[in-house]
Amino acid sequence: MKKFEEDDSVARETDILSPTDGKPLRETLRGYKSQDGEFMIYKVIGGRKMEESEVRELVEKGVVGPLDGFISAKTRATFAAALKLVKDGESGKWKAEYDFGDKVDLGAVEPFWTDPATGAELCEVGSSYVLREREMGNGKQVFSYPTPHVQKRGSREQAVQLVERARPI
Repeated sequence: MKKFEEDDSVARETDILSPTDGKPLRETLRGYKSQDGEFMIYKVIGGRKMEESEVRELVEKGVVGPLDGFISAKTRATFAAALKLVKDGESGKWKAEYDFGDKVDLGAVEPFWTDPATGAELCEVGSSYVLREREMGNGKQVFSYPTPHVQKRGSREQAVQLVERARPI
């Protein structure tokens, strides 16, 4: 199995255009591959089988998700994450990378709930809910309710209830 060489002669041509050569990606046994060989999206990422519609969205928009059903190689726990396309600086090749949405400017995120007692704001950031306090116009994270390691994401209402119950006395 380790020395198996995939034969592209049985590859199916898709209607998904490659970002590297503009030609249709070819579906092989392992993934979706550009005709110039510079781009490949694997069919199984993090133990999760990718649907062709998800691959299409990832290639066309550069991001897809958050998607459920990824499996941690270390703990075997399932988690949710978005996938984004990034170009590797060393090899110059494209790859799909997990995006948990935790690399954003908290000051720029719109809140969906404000605590009437403290003015703290609850925001949805990637696959987490974040409680922030405003400090000189910038957002400061006070509390985070991450959901990437659970099968089903909690609702906004559940996040509000959690914050209301967790208020310090």
